[in-house]
Amino acid sequence: MKEKLTAWLTDRVAACEARSTSLAADGRSDEAKFERIRVNVYDLFRTAVQAIHRAQPNEAAAWQMFEQRLEDIPAAWQRSRDLAQQHGDAEKAYIERVKLEVAEDIRRSYEALRGEQA
Repeated sequence: MKEKLTAWLTDRVAACEARSTSLAADGRSDEAKFERIRVNVYDLFRTAVQAIHRAQPNEAAAWQMFEQRLEDIPAAWQRSRDLAQQHGDAEKAYIERVKLEVAEDIRRSYEALRGEQA
C-alpha cells in the first residue's frame, strides 16, 4: 500500500506542477500560485509516508502515525483559516481552504487504498 499511495501522490504532484507551469505561461500567476500550494501539500504527505515508514518498521504502527498526521496537519490549517476569516484576510483563508481540500483528497484516496487492502 505504501508504494501505491506514494505513486498516487507523485502523480498528483506532477499533475499540479504541470498545471502550475501552464497557468504561469498563460499569465495566470494567481492560479499558478494556488497550484504550487497543492504541489506542496501533496509533496508534504508523500514525504510523510516515506519518513514514517523509514522510522517505523511496523506497518500497522506506521499507518497509524500517518493517519494521525492526516488529522493533525489539517487541524492546524483549519485553525489558521478560522483566524484568517476572523481578521478579514481573504487570501490567507483561501490558501488554507486549498490546503484543506487537498488534505481531504489525500484522506479519501488513502481510505480507498486501505479498503482495497482489506
